[in-house]
Amino acid sequence: MQKNKAGLKTLIFALIFALVAGAFGIYLMNCYEESMLRVYATQQDGYVQLVLDQINLNSDLSDDEIINDILGTLDMGEVSYWTMSKDSTMVYVKNVTETNMYKGVESDSVYMTESAQEFVSNLQVDRVTHLIIEMNDGDRYVASGVAFEYNDVEYRICLLTDDTVILENNDFLSVKVAMYVFWILMLCGVVLMAMINRVTSQKQSNRIQELSRRLEREVKTVEILERNQKLREAYDPRWNVYQDVVLPRFTSRLKKKGLSVATFVRLSFENESQRSAFLEKSPMLLDHKVLRFYHGNSQLILLFATYSKEEAESQLQSFPEDIYQIEKVVMTTSSEDIYDAEKEVLEEVDSDGKEKASDGKNTGEDTK
Repeated sequence: MQKNKAGLKTLIFALIFALVAGAFGIYLMNCYEESMLRVYATQQDGYVQLVLDQINLNSDLSDDEIINDILGTLDMGEVSYWTMSKDSTMVYVKNVTETNMYKGVESDSVYMTESAQEFVSNLQVDRVTHLIIEMNDGDRYVASGVAFEYNDVEYRICLLTDDTVILENNDFLSVKVAMYVFWILMLCGVVLMAMINRVTSQKQSNRIQELSRRLEREVKTVEILERNQKLREAYDPRWNVYQDVVLPRFTSRLKKKGLSVATFVRLSFENESQRSAFLEKSPMLLDHKVLRFYHGNSQLILLFATYSKEEAESQLQSFPEDIYQIEKVVMTTSSEDIYDAEKEVLEEVDSDGKEKASDGKNTGEDTK
């Protein structure tokens, strides 16, 4: 669930980043266009300065001569044009036709927009300046102009170039398109990577959940197996030593199962420590078919189910011989005789050398 939320947050963040980056890209492109226009305006300033120098070379030109001999020869077409004003009155605009329309008109009538009026009012004497302005028709122009005094009269000449001439230049336009394409592809790549990350996170989350459920099932299975193993070990004859009073119960069960071969062995030990040492080794040396019973204070009775006498004695040889002594070995080959074999192995010898039946009242402990 946490990964799903993280993937969704990543996708939302990527979308927001794409929108912000797109807006920032548009802003950068606009700045790039403005920079291109300023570079062009600087070059255009030099052209205006050249015209000013030509006018200053001749100190006795009339207005018409300036217009006809200099400005009139500089036909810039439909995208660029010259203007000239004397004091605050227009004397030349674009061409003869335009000039006749604006003859005697104040310059403010030509430069009506705020940016255009700001440009004209800030023209400096003998120092060409430029500004990107908007004209009456709503189009933007790169304007370069200068104010100068000629025959004690103040003049202003300006060169205006439509910005589309610059911005729609083939080389610039191809670069601009390439930048837009690159920017769009980059943003699409960011969004696509976020979507792929979202899908991948979803798949990983589903897989983790499935693995968690599988692990939970396996843990429960292991717990059940451990519990069953503990139960088996709790009742495993290798890990338990019984009191001899319960020997008849085991004998009865073996008889009901039809056990035909069994061997009873009674061992004696010099002290309790030797008997404990024997019991410590017995889980590793005796299998689960051998039952062990406490008998008296220092004896053990071993019931070898399905073992012959020789096999039982062979198993006992695995133990050190100095810690035990075999008192009696009784083997039965019939389930009908198993009670007699049990009774015989339980008989004890008194101080006079005569055997007597064990009272079966003794104590012992579980080795587990």
